[in-house]
Amino acid sequence: MKLIILFALIFFSINSVVLLAQNCEPFPVQILGDNLLCEGQTATLTADVGNSFLWSTGATTATITVTVAGNYSLTVTDANGCTSTNFTDVLVFPNPTPQIIGNNSVCPNGVATLALSTNYLIYIWSTGSDDASVQVNNAGTYTVTVYDSNACSATTAINVTANPAATATLIGNDSFCEGSSTTIGVAEIGQQYAWSTGGTSQNILVNAAGVYTVTVSNSVGCSSMQSMSVTMGNAPVSIQGETTICGDALLTLSTTPEYTTYIWSTGENTPTIQVGGGTYAVTVSEGACEGSASHIITALGDPQVQISGNLTISEGISTELSAIGTDLVAYNWSSGGITPNLQVSQVGTYTVTVTNSNDCTATATAVVTEVVLYPLAIPTAFSPNEDDVNSYWGATAEDVVQYECHIYDRWGREVFEAHQIDQRWDGTWRGKAQEVGIYAYWGNVTFADGTQKDFKGNLTLIR
Repeated sequence: MKLIILFALIFFSINSVVLLAQNCEPFPVQILGDNLLCEGQTATLTADVGNSFLWSTGATTATITVTVAGNYSLTVTDANGCTSTNFTDVLVFPNPTPQIIGNNSVCPNGVATLALSTNYLIYIWSTGSDDASVQVNNAGTYTVTVYDSNACSATTAINVTANPAATATLIGNDSFCEGSSTTIGVAEIGQQYAWSTGGTSQNILVNAAGVYTVTVSNSVGCSSMQSMSVTMGNAPVSIQGETTICGDALLTLSTTPEYTTYIWSTGENTPTIQVGGGTYAVTVSEGACEGSASHIITALGDPQVQISGNLTISEGISTELSAIGTDLVAYNWSSGGITPNLQVSQVGTYTVTVTNSNDCTATATAVVTEVVLYPLAIPTAFSPNEDDVNSYWGATAEDVVQYECHIYDRWGREVFEAHQIDQRWDGTWRGKAQEVGIYAYWGNVTFADGTQKDFKGNLTLIR
């Protein structure tokens, strides 16, 4: 009986396994992650489905990290106990090994070219350049980061040092008398010299006028170029300075180039003199050489100018000032005007600077004063207290032929109106005393000669 039961259990188990196996259907398993690595990097591989996991590394987690190239397998079991397996290859590329080649030193005002010994896909220099090579003109440390076709990168650096500059200070006499010669050279010793004449010595003998150039190179290959202009003759001299002058002004005459001695026709013996109009000569000497030159200065007349016009104004009435003269081509008034005539409505001092056709200038000044016509007196306050002291308000003027005045309270009500200059306000409106405060007024007046004047302001009523 026990044996029968045992066979029955075995049969049932086998059928169950077969049944379960028949219920499993293939399901896809993907291994997610980057399988292309650069040396030193880590890749993360992850299963996209499954309840339990078995990697070829022995790991049983859904995600693993790898650093070694190879073929990695993953077996995933789902909730029904069914399994599926997938594989992925992880490739590890070696990092590039860049090497900077080129000059590791630079001369002042020179350049050094830096490049890579191997070609790469991308270059990122510390200078900001993305070219395969860069030119630098300063000492310092320069780095470059490169990327190869596998997107792997590496950085390298080079230290560029500064070479000492080659120096060339030209010495010697830059002029000589006809029939003689002069020696020019380089003050610094211990360098290589290349003259425009073909000479290679430190000094050369010059017996012709011209520009002489030398290129000096030092032991580290840095070079410097200098030139000297050498003249020949009997101390050639010229006088520099203007040829015209305005009025009694002075200008400066000077000689070029510099010499040992100077004798001017004025008796002075300096390189420069200050003079007015006239003819001037100078004799110079430099060693055995002498030279002379002359210079004519023409004195031009200053323009004559005066300001004409009414120099008095009254309120509301302007005057016109005019700059009068001959051969005047430009005007510049102190108030900003640039024409011969200037309308003036303010008192003050007015100056005009004029220029003639010789570009000489002169100045005239006029003072404009005010004439007060028909003064109009308007009080600013009154106190209508029936004490006959400042009890009425009104304007005062003479020779008035027409007059109008209106007063308003703070509400804008007209509380008084006058059409005769002798009319006064007693501080009432419609028989009622008005309150203390500020009142506004305006009006106009016409005088006997037709002059009109508007006026307005505020008055204060006090008690």
